[in-house]
Amino acid sequence: NLGIIEAFVRQASIAYNRIVAEENLRLSEERFKLSMEATNDGLWDWNVKEKQAYYSPAYYTMLGYEVGGFSTSSAEWKRLVHPDDLAATLAEHAKCVNGDADVFEIEFRMKSFSGEWKWIYSRGKVVERDGKGIALRMVGTHVDISERKEFENALRESETRFRELADLLPQTIDCNQGLADITGYSQDELIGMDGLLLIAEETRDLVLNNILAGYQKPYEAVGVRKDGSKYPLRLEARNIPYKGKQVRVVEFRDITEEKRLQDELKESELTFRALFEKGSIGVAYHKMVYNKRGEPIDYFFLDANNSYKKLTGVTPKGMLATEAFPGIENDPADWIGTFGEVAKTGKEIRFQQYLQPNDRWYDCVAYQYKPDHFVMLTI
Repeated sequence: NLGIIEAFVRQASIAYNRIVAEENLRLSEERFKLSMEATNDGLWDWNVKEKQAYYSPAYYTMLGYEVGGFSTSSAEWKRLVHPDDLAATLAEHAKCVNGDADVFEIEFRMKSFSGEWKWIYSRGKVVERDGKGIALRMVGTHVDISERKEFENALRESETRFRELADLLPQTIDCNQGLADITGYSQDELIGMDGLLLIAEETRDLVLNNILAGYQKPYEAVGVRKDGSKYPLRLEARNIPYKGKQVRVVEFRDITEEKRLQDELKESELTFRALFEKGSIGVAYHKMVYNKRGEPIDYFFLDANNSYKKLTGVTPKGMLATEAFPGIENDPADWIGTFGEVAKTGKEIRFQQYLQPNDRWYDCVAYQYKPDHFVMLTI
């Protein structure tokens, strides 16, 4: 019977299509599971209604746990988030859940198995909503940025200390402090004393020769106090008119504190350079270039460390961005405009962005070092 045959064929076709669909679903799920297991980033898939999540193996291991080492409930996740970061993190989630946003990205701390706080960079996206626009499902990634945070904080502390010490160093000779206070002698004792007795023997010849030569620029020597203690001394001699004659006046300045600051400044600078040159984070220092209307049109590389060179494939020091990365001025990401805002306003930004000339994604932090200058950290 033809009708029976046609019905049989239809049923067979339906069964075949179902088998194919199930196999495709199985393969898709298998590929998804393999990708979840292979990636170094932590991946999560959150069922908003059930308040349960799926975490990839890397999600657990980046926090020091065995796979499945903590429950997938929302309550457990909140327990692991640092109390100081929880409110801001939940607020970002709520924007997506309520329909005010489709994506979010935020940095916060999570407690590891050892009790250490790990800095996490999380990006999430809503993939399913109900008829009222409320999120039903969200997926996203977690990246451990603890190393970047430590490097960034150390770099900032070193820079801050460097600038503080530089500001403390005197720029001119201070003549306010009296010779008696410096040397420990009284004014009466100093009157009529041979001035060379205030100079330590090891630099006495230097001072005498400068006096005889009429040397008038500042120079350093070693002073000796009444109690015999020595100290670093800066001297400056001047010839000034006094009662119709030229009188030679020598100014003494105790530079003990200045020397100490110089030593600390040198140490701070060495620390800064070590962090800059040896760190695994790419660091570059720039100065913005503007047109006559004050609009950012390029930026100049003042310096860049080896990690930055490895990450970007260029050695940009002394180059414009448009020279180092040809075509960057036309990049849809508007790198020049973005960094121009940072350099001009002091706004700090954190972002992940694709750089067309390099065909690569970068995780970046940029902040103003001083007006019209900015530093970028990247991994």
